[in-house]
Amino acid sequence: MKIVIFYNKDNFNAQIYIKKIKSVLKSYDTEIFDYLKFTYKEQQKKILNECDVVLIIGGDGTIMHYSKFVCDYGKPVLGINSGRLGFLAGLEKSEPEQLKNLIDGEYKITERMLINAEINGKANVYSALNDIVISRDSNSQITDFKISRYGRLVCAFRADGVIAATPTGSTAYSLSAGGPIVEADMKCIIITPICPHSLSVRPMIFDAKGEIEIEFIQRPKSEIFIGYDGNAVLSFKNSGKVKIKSAEKYVKMITLPEQDFYKNVDKKLMGKDLFL
Repeated sequence: MKIVIFYNKDNFNAQIYIKKIKSVLKSYDTEIFDYLKFTYKEQQKKILNECDVVLIIGGDGTIMHYSKFVCDYGKPVLGINSGRLGFLAGLEKSEPEQLKNLIDGEYKITERMLINAEINGKANVYSALNDIVISRDSNSQITDFKISRYGRLVCAFRADGVIAATPTGSTAYSLSAGGPIVEADMKCIIITPICPHSLSVRPMIFDAKGEIEIEFIQRPKSEIFIGYDGNAVLSFKNSGKVKIKSAEKYVKMITLPEQDFYKNVDKKLMGKDLFL
């Protein structure tokens, strides 16, 4: 088995843990490639095209970043948590013995959908594994939003912002804003208002087919920020539109036998091990 390893070179825990991972893998019949040590693009493409599995060592941010990059090659990804929450990880740093299941092929692969955001035209398109967030500046006034589907108005409301989340992202910012927990391999888009100024406004779940349009109507001297997967992208002092739709590609995530979605919800979101 050929395995490519990604990690956050600025994460001290990842630096320590990668040595342990390599030691465990070398005891099996594997070829290990450290992606960050390849400096030429042709070399990088070659090892990703030829590998069987990709390991990503780090927290959720690192796993999100590299898994979106790897999905262009169609390779299955196993995230190994060396951060705190690590909800995207399929393995904890304290469980290296489970790598034997990976080598033996005892795992399943789930396809995680991505969403694309087209911001004020096709010139600005961004892909997210977790979410697209539209939110006002802390010093700005509350913003008016309109949600449309297939060209028809679904609802209009005032709020601090709106989150468009994937099922994978349902356990991230969307959950903190009152959104539902959705099984990660489902195909749907979750729209969650942030602090809506109405008791009747609630999160909505749409089928992944079709396009969702979010229009924000800006107030004078106010500013809107749009970001994806925790990255700030654009700011607007005018009104605008964001079109959300599912991407054509998927991230292939590996789940080992001792791991499952509900166990992660119980362990990570109920506060267990959060401060360990």
